[in-house]
Amino acid sequence: MDVNNQCRYVPREGKRALETLALIGRGVTLPAILAAAVLVTVLIIRPEVFMHKSDFAVSLFCRVGCPVLAYPIAKCVPALRRKGREGARNTAFLTSVIGYLIGVIYAYAIGAAPSLSLIHVTYFFSVVLLLFCNKAVGLRASAHSCGAAGAAVLFGAIMGGFYWLIALAVFLFSLWSSLSLKRHDGKEFLFGALCVLGGFMIAILCTVIPAMKGF
Repeated sequence: MDVNNQCRYVPREGKRALETLALIGRGVTLPAILAAAVLVTVLIIRPEVFMHKSDFAVSLFCRVGCPVLAYPIAKCVPALRRKGREGARNTAFLTSVIGYLIGVIYAYAIGAAPSLSLIHVTYFFSVVLLLFCNKAVGLRASAHSCGAAGAAVLFGAIMGGFYWLIALAVFLFSLWSSLSLKRHDGKEFLFGALCVLGGFMIAILCTVIPAMKGF
């Protein structure tokens, strides 16, 4: 191989490697995967968050099971299957809202720990704001960004300390991979993250502050 061919070969291989890394990043930062990772990590390091025996299983079902169910449902229902990816996306919004609402009802009904209630309420209001942006206002907010930011904010808030750095790194990896693959632009990713910040603030008002005041 001559020098000119070698010079052309290296950038091409480097670009292919970056694209592969971006695809991996996009895959490992899927909302359901990050939600499961957060729940499992909290269970291992801070098991007191799950005060009741059913807490972890219900949380996993609400955070992961319900959103993932959207895809087999969209494939089985002819009307949704004809809509392709858009049909699956809309179904995922619906099943997520249902799952997150179940989580909120469960947390308040069973008297869950404030940290677990924070998770359920944050996810619920984040997806409500996401739906509001995408369907009512017409702002295209990234669901992928919402999932990544939600996992990052909750992981950092519950675990504290240097775990915030891990959370930030994961979110930035998700941002880079999505922008690199041109799945979203910066504005869509920003709006998705802002939905989480709004949901998180509402959750703080609904769970943490009342717990600090003792009611």
